[in-house]
Amino acid sequence: MDVKSYLQEIRNERLEIRQLQDRIEELRMSLLPSAIRYDKPNVQKTPDDQLAKIEGEINEIETQLRDKLEALVERYNVCQWYIGQIKSSSHRQVLYEYYLNADRPSWDKVARKMDYSPDRIYQLHREAVKMLGELFEKEGVTWQDQN
Repeated sequence: MDVKSYLQEIRNERLEIRQLQDRIEELRMSLLPSAIRYDKPNVQKTPDDQLAKIEGEINEIETQLRDKLEALVERYNVCQWYIGQIKSSSHRQVLYEYYLNADRPSWDKVARKMDYSPDRIYQLHREAVKMLGELFEKEGVTWQDQN
């Protein structure tokens, strides 16, 4: 795995976590009572164990979520420390903004926030990824060690 792929994994893991959180919320909402209709007879169509099934699914997803969060925090902290070792603030900021920002901004948003053109952001990104790779090489750390 190369530096850019490693950074992209962090970005993608945040998306997976958000999707798990959304699924948990969706399942919790399905546990709420639905509206009562008075124009039709009140007949229960699903067995009582449907609630237990949904609660079991929520517990399973929460376990997955907890595991993913723990792994992400560790990976995030290691990555943040190494990015912090880059001397140029512009290079650090482009990596922080694109890969570590919880909002997952697009390159255009990063460019606007940093007040640069998108082309300049791409250039800073290429240089920053190279610097980060060199830093890892110098430290004798491989990206595989961080998985």
